[in-house]
Amino acid sequence: MENRIIEFVSGLRAAGVRVSVAESRDAFLASSNVAVPQRESFRVALRATLIKEQRDRETFDRLFPMYFGGEPPALQPVGQNLQPADSETLQQMLRELQAELSELLRDLLQGKAPDAGQLRAQLGRLPARVDPRMLPRVEHELNRRLGVAQMLREIEALLAALEQAGMPAATLQALRAEIEQNLQALAAQVARFVGQQWRERAAQTPAEEASDAGLADRPFESLGDADYAQLQREVRRLAARVRTRAALRHKRGRGRKLDAKTTLRANVRHAGVPFALHFKQRHLKPKLTLICDVSTSMRQVVEFLLTFIYELQDQLSRTRSFAFIDQLRDISPELAAAPPATAIPRILRNLPAGHYNTDLGAALNQFVTHHLYAVDRRTTLIICGDGRNNYNDPRHELVELLRRRARRVLWLNPEPRYLWGSDDSDMEQYASAVNAVHHVGNLRELAAAVDSLLASN
Repeated sequence: MENRIIEFVSGLRAAGVRVSVAESRDAFLASSNVAVPQRESFRVALRATLIKEQRDRETFDRLFPMYFGGEPPALQPVGQNLQPADSETLQQMLRELQAELSELLRDLLQGKAPDAGQLRAQLGRLPARVDPRMLPRVEHELNRRLGVAQMLREIEALLAALEQAGMPAATLQALRAEIEQNLQALAAQVARFVGQQWRERAAQTPAEEASDAGLADRPFESLGDADYAQLQREVRRLAARVRTRAALRHKRGRGRKLDAKTTLRANVRHAGVPFALHFKQRHLKPKLTLICDVSTSMRQVVEFLLTFIYELQDQLSRTRSFAFIDQLRDISPELAAAPPATAIPRILRNLPAGHYNTDLGAALNQFVTHHLYAVDRRTTLIICGDGRNNYNDPRHELVELLRRRARRVLWLNPEPRYLWGSDDSDMEQYASAVNAVHHVGNLRELAAAVDSLLASN
């Protein structure tokens, strides 16, 4: 059973559910106190320890039967309880229709299900990254390739022929019930086979490769509307991995450091006897402020960045977010009031994109004038933009002012370095005024930039 739980955890991770080592251990401890025959209690124990977010419950409920379901029912020979005369009528009809009946139907009537080799030949090899929500479609496709739809028509033709041959209605009804029972058993065995194939692929796919690597590596500008929903799921998967690493670093960073000044001051009143030690408290969770360019060329990058950051709020001390095209707007209240998937599209709709009206210099001036309180010595300021100002004043001296005030200033830019300084790009001036610039041309680079932000805190 321990191995099956390990496989189940691997399957959850392959499906994009974040499960830490500590949570896996909790699942072992919880399940050890529940007998497996108490299936519902066992399921609840695993779900309580492995699932943290409401959206992951559907994935858990879909995968649980694949790992802890019972054996599907076996097919039974049809017509064993018929009267001799009715049995002879059935056999005679099968001989007459032999050329018209498929092998699948003849096997079904004999109580034989397709073996694993036959199913594997029809299904082929599942792709490495099949979303478990797509498995019902895989089952439907496998049934189609097996010829189940054709077999259903053959069954109706066979029953109609038996009725014309004089078989009593009650006998026909009982025969239909036996056939339908075998059909249900066949469907259960097909579903079990597909689930087993998915389990094998999930076990062979490392957690680091469970996401769609090809999509994560594609440049943002090459993505179309058809990629959007899949990429949103990819953002959540990568955010889950970054969150797990950040949490582990946070736990490892809890080592105590002696605060000598506080210790000496506190012990003066009793002459140092006894001597009570005082330790410094480290603030490991970063405090972020984001200034995001939401003009046409930057919308997709900013949308995924905001989704990333707000999926990681449990690893951040505080986040303030601002968006601009030519006027700066504080979007923090909207992001705090609703989940990212709801808030971010609404924000972008309320900030209609235009062409050739970006003015980062003006936005920086508004930020310094009205929102300078959002940056202090503990704040990491992130500016996300391509550094193009439509030949307006870049106001790079304001970025230098912010760098002196902030813990550090990072710039995220989807444009490659060779385009800096071309046409209306002021990126070279901005680059010299910040602590670091990260190229974020695709989702994987964006994830790496956010991960490095948390790692270097």
